[in-house]
Amino acid sequence: MYCFRCGTKVDKNQTYCPHCGANIKEEMSRYYTPEYMKEAPSHEDQYQYSIQYSYKDNDDYLKAYIGKNYDKIIKQKFSIPTFIFGPLYFLYRKMYIYVPVYLLLLILLGPITTLIISFFFNKIYLYHANKKIKEIKQKYNTESEEQILEHCKKNGGINIIIPILIGIILITFIIYNIKPKENRKTNRKNYLKEITYTIPKGYNINYETDNYKSYVYDDTNKYCTIQLSAYTYTSIYKNEEDYINSILQYYTTTNSPIDNITINNKNWKHINIITDYNNKNYYVLKQKNNYYEISTSDTKEQECKKDFNTFINSINYKE
Repeated sequence: MYCFRCGTKVDKNQTYCPHCGANIKEEMSRYYTPEYMKEAPSHEDQYQYSIQYSYKDNDDYLKAYIGKNYDKIIKQKFSIPTFIFGPLYFLYRKMYIYVPVYLLLLILLGPITTLIISFFFNKIYLYHANKKIKEIKQKYNTESEEQILEHCKKNGGINIIIPILIGIILITFIIYNIKPKENRKTNRKNYLKEITYTIPKGYNINYETDNYKSYVYDDTNKYCTIQLSAYTYTSIYKNEEDYINSILQYYTTTNSPIDNITINNKNWKHINIITDYNNKNYYVLKQKNNYYEISTSDTKEQECKKDFNTFINSINYKE
């Protein structure tokens, strides 16, 4: 016995054709043929049969599965969307199973992978689409042609949500990582025990512990540093002036007298030291059991003076 739609030999007890999924009894009832055919239907008989019952050819299924860009995808020799979006375009076309392979090739071969796959996307996608269409036909073989076409449309086409979400995540990650570190730190409040302060734009953290922080602005035009520390020195120093005098013993150059500077309602002791290479300012505040020391340093031309003023004015001590 043979299936009249495709000519495949079938057992007389089989309800559906194992090759094309046709309902054997239904096909035989549509077109008269002996119940137990000893020979497969001729090609002419099958051709006339298909004309009479208007079975869809594979292009109809492909059009339903691919969607409105069917003609463009069928004819294209190079996939521009694949070249631009890479694996995201595979997600867009619901080719999920190929994405891990794509990513593995990217790791092994690098960016050349995208160029190569862009040339072969047409063949890869048509192979994928035809495979899915075959699975749909076998799964819904008892349904009408129009119903199968609807299943093709539903299972094919595009999925715009997943690639958009992944694209947003990737773009956010890339922007964050290529964005200069100093820009990410702009206007961010920082803390050192009871001291809060704002680091000006362009300064990166150089070193830090619980009691010490160092920032640096390093480029071809200027080199400037900001340092903060907070230690318990009450058993060593009597007051802020004693603390500053301990600093002065490391310098042989002339310096300004120790003076008072009020910063946000707190009186800091201050001294300016000019060496052969740079200009340094020290600020010292004693509060409870801690001595807070702040120092700024740049060249004698004082390229960072404006930055330092912004930083000093942002310093605040809170009980």
